[in-house]
Amino acid sequence: MPFPEIDALARAAAGDVLSPTDPQIAALFNALGVAADQRASAARQALQRWAEDRRAPQAERDHAVSRLAELAAG
Repeated sequence: MPFPEIDALARAAAGDVLSPTDPQIAALFNALGVAADQRASAARQALQRWAEDRRAPQAERDHAVSRLAELAAG
């Protein structure tokens, strides 16, 4: 099951440049005025919150946890 928003956050947290195919995430960072050097940190924090959000479906939380583990593994 694809979770493009979670995957976009994981790419941003890894320091990858947000692409035009991730318009919601790019728009969020632009609206918040997040500088390029702060994007990875902000994306990781958002991904962590998603992983812990009990209102989100379990499959989404599991995917977010998996992507966080991938980031930690390097």
